Amino acid sequence: MSRPSILLITVDCLRADVLGCYGGPAATPHIDRLAVQGARFNRAFAHSSFTKTTFPSIFSSAYPSDYGGSDRFAAARPSLVAALRAAGYHTLGVNSNPWLSESFGYRRGYSDYADLSSATPMAHALPVRAANHLLSLIGGGLVFPPYPDAARVTDTAVSLLQSAADPFFLWVHYMDAHWPYNVARPLLYGPWQAARRGYSARLGRKARRQPAQVTPAERDALFALYLAGIATVDRHVGRLLAAAPADGVVLLTADHGEAFGEHGTYFHEHALHAENVRVPLLLRAPGVRAAAHAAVVRHLDVAPTLLDAAGAPPATGMAGVSLLPALRGGQALPALDAYGEITTKRGRWLSLRRGPHAAILLRDAAGGQVRQRKLYDHAADPAERHDLAASAPAVMQAMEHDLLAYAAARAAGETAVAAGDDAELQARLRALGYLE
Repeated sequence: MSRPSILLITVDCLRADVLGCYGGPAATPHIDRLAVQGARFNRAFAHSSFTKTTFPSIFSSAYPSDYGGSDRFAAARPSLVAALRAAGYHTLGVNSNPWLSESFGYRRGYSDYADLSSATPMAHALPVRAANHLLSLIGGGLVFPPYPDAARVTDTAVSLLQSAADPFFLWVHYMDAHWPYNVARPLLYGPWQAARRGYSARLGRKARRQPAQVTPAERDALFALYLAGIATVDRHVGRLLAAAPADGVVLLTADHGEAFGEHGTYFHEHALHAENVRVPLLLRAPGVRAAAHAAVVRHLDVAPTLLDAAGAPPATGMAGVSLLPALRGGQALPALDAYGEITTKRGRWLSLRRGPHAAILLRDAAGGQVRQRKLYDHAADPAERHDLAASAPAVMQAMEHDLLAYAAARAAGETAVAAGDDAELQARLRALGYLE
């Protein structure tokens, strides 16, 4: 039996609840069509809310702070890509995010790796940065797209597909749903334009630094641009799917979500609530019937599932499970725990989704004292609005115990944002809003 080719599509900042197939408002007909061709997981979770700390789990099936942390994709980590290459796959990648570049170890295992993340120099050129500083004094800004757009990413991916040897594995990463939400050309904004145009450099800084001051109208304007970026991604995902083999495996997910003030923050990398870590997970594969699934699944399960689809065993050290046996056998999915972690300026966040519940802790980064604890019934309250920690103390206590044990086992793991001494890389990350 021939082995299927595999297409892994990841979209930066794509929260599940905005997609049409998840009942959301975004115009995503191509992604929605993919959703009805296979398995749609309604409770899929990332293990963090920041690209740097989520992708290690997608590609290695290990937690962010395992293997020395997530500052880079460590050579000791298991690798989905390397395992597929060892199994005889032609491994191809198209990257558009500097955190996923060769500088951070993500070139490993690829036969061909197109890194487009350094191809937008205007966004971080010194004259542009100087102009932005001056304009910011009056509330304006000069905005260049700080990443390659979906058209270029897809053109590159389709070109690789046309010359790929069978069987192939192709990973494609899209950035257009990331701030500044697919600004398609250089645009100069004045301080008077935020309400009319929906976005300015001033509004972006305000949402990041003073989220409590963002007005409902400004929030709606940012969200509308986010939806427009997602619609752009969808159009080009449609092009990519049309070029891919119809009988191949396709898995689509996101690295993390995007917040719009639901729990007091905007963008991402600030917390672990549903808007930050609930991601789409869609799987089309031979033998997998079209169905929606309510069980908790995780990024940890992506690599074992794709290796199983390729007829290859999971690599040593992978912590996730393949979802294919249950999907193909018509059985219930296994009961899985989805842990999450991220360090922010406020402290160390930990989360656990188990069964219907979601527990979230905020600890002091230095002393480890729990400063905040929340408990939600995620099945009944997917937006996580109603805290049950006081009314269900036994559940909270049990989940907190397991979260602290998880953290203790990884005490020297995930660290704050670090970009090394590469000035060009730092400029690219600054253009995306990660560095001050």
